[in-house]
Parts: sequence; structure tokens; C-alpha cells
Amino acid sequence: MEPVAKKLRCSEADLKVVLGSGDDETVQWHHSIYLACKSKYIDAMLAAPMREKEERTITFPDIDLETWQKMLKFLDSPLAARKMSAPDALELAVWYDKYEFGQGRELCEEVISEFLTEGTLTKLERDYSLDIDFIIDLVKVARKANLNAPFEKGMKYIMGKMRAHIPPYDSGMFNKGRMTTLAPLLRYARDNGLSIAVRMSTYGLDPDSEYFPDSFVDKDQLLEAQLLLTRCVSRIEICGTRCDADGLYEQEEIRGDLSFVPLYGNESSWGSQAMYRFSIERNKERNWAIVREVEPTEFLEDGGPDPGAIVVRPCWMAPYSSGRMLPPLTGWVSTDPLARGQPKLNYILVKSVQGL
Repeated sequence: MEPVAKKLRCSEADLKVVLGSGDDETVQWHHSIYLACKSKYIDAMLAAPMREKEERTITFPDIDLETWQKMLKFLDSPLAARKMSAPDALELAVWYDKYEFGQGRELCEEVISEFLTEGTLTKLERDYSLDIDFIIDLVKVARKANLNAPFEKGMKYIMGKMRAHIPPYDSGMFNKGRMTTLAPLLRYARDNGLSIAVRMSTYGLDPDSEYFPDSFVDKDQLLEAQLLLTRCVSRIEICGTRCDADGLYEQEEIRGDLSFVPLYGNESSWGSQAMYRFSIERNKERNWAIVREVEPTEFLEDGGPDPGAIVVRPCWMAPYSSGRMLPPLTGWVSTDPLARGQPKLNYILVKSVQGL
């Protein structure tokens, strides 16, 4: 179908459009039927028995001439629409939404969504050209312009980076200023279907709190220091247990958590019960514990023990250690009648810490 504007080239523009205000006020003339087809807002203003209809005048005090011309360019020209960039969409999306230019709003939603795809963001990261402030600005505009799909995409990316610890695109990007900007967006995400992701990405902190930006930065810096500490510790030595739990332990992931297992193996017995090994891991309350793993009775095809068949029994526990990244050096309490010794741990440090 031929655009309305082309049909009306021989007719006189009948709608006065006033842009800006004060000394910056400018006037443009357009065909009313053309703009009414593009904007439900304009259509409603011209249809109602109001001053705008009588005077054939529409005023946009918050839109300047340059912005207005850009808005119409992307609506008039399919070629221009195909070339709309993310910065263009960032600039225009709110105006398209506010004044109900449906076609323009949909175009901005498509452009911003495309920019926030995993493939595009991964490429920007790989080229070291990603601008986190621009990402945040896009999400802010998506929220303000009610662009739900790009808002969700952008927030999922941001919240994923808030949990990441591989620079440069990780939690270190989010200083107090950026967290102050993100707080209302996190609240909106939490209240509209992303509550679990918000809780995970904010260390369980409350985005409603006025202290949230500071608390997040403090918590993240503490975690960063703890992660560095774990990389500095190559092994842990246990002594003083008066049993085969004494020895060297190395890092290993057990049941999804950082744990420590015997370096050389310490299979033995515990009283009259056969054992598989000792290990240092977290209990259900997230406190650190030195546990014994009872010899399994079921094995996998490769001969290894079936993890689901291993029974874990605590021998010593470190009270109030849930907030520690590493098991504490002292303060261990016996949780088994046969655990008579007093464990003491030593951290064995690496000679140097290299980048990942």
C-alpha cells in the first residue's frame, strides 16, 4: 500500500505542530491524516472536541526539532528503519511510547532486543568494546517505554554479570553510582517475575534499602577478596585430630560446593565402621565440617563410588563459619563421640597467583 504521505503531496498541510517551548519553540506543518495514522495520541487529540481539533494545532513541548525529524524519518522510510541503531532507539523509544507512535515503538523494541542478544553482547565483550553504562541506559529506557522483552534481556545480562568474577566484565563494573541507578530497575524486575534472579544477583540484599548500593559494593569486594584467598591457598593441612583425618587436603567441588579432599587418600576405619575417606566441606547449615564418608556399597560402571550411595557423617564442626570462604584454622567442635582430638588447620599457599 502506498504511504499516506505520498498520496497527499499535492494537498496543503493542515496541522500545525509546535515543538519545544520558549526561545527554542519551532513550528512544523504536516498533514493531519498522516500523523493521525502514525500516532493514536494525535488521532485522539484531533478526534475529541478539544482546542487541538478546533485550532488544528498539536504541541509537543518536550520534543525538539531534531528529535521530531528523526522520529518521522524512521517512520517514513523503510530504508532508514532498517538502519536504525541502538543509540537511535535509546533516544527515541520513550517519545514513541509516550505519544503512542506504535510503529516507532515496535521498531525500537526490535532494535534494542537485537542489541541485547547473547551473541551481540558476547562479541562486544570479546572485542573489549562493551559499554556497561550504555547497557544500563538501554534497560532504563526499555523500562520507561514499556518494552518488556528488551528489559528482561538486559536485566538478565546485568544480573548475570553482578554474580560474575572474571574481569573486566564482572561484578566489579557495578560501583555505587551504577547500583544507585540499578536499584529501581532491580525492584521492578523483582516485582515482575525475576525475583529469584534478583535475590541471587544481589547477595540477598534488599534493593528497597537506601543503603543497598553501598552494601552491594561492600559485599562484592569482600567476596572478591575471599575468592582471591581461595586461589592463594593450594592445600590445607589438618593436624591434631589423633586419627587418620590428619594429612594434606586439596580443593575439589563436592555436591556443588568448594570442598577439600585428601591429597594422598586416607581410607581407614572409624571405630568398627569401614570408611571411604575424610573430607572438609559444608554441612546443611553451610558451616564448615570435617566429615567422614562411609564406604559405599554401590559403585558406578567405571568402578568409582556412586555419589548417591555415600553416607556423610560429621566428626568436627566449626560453629558460625557459614560466612567464611575457607574453613577456619581453629575453633573446631567435636560432633561425634569418637572425635576426641582438637583439629588445627594450616593453609599452604601457592607461590604466585596468575590470571585465569
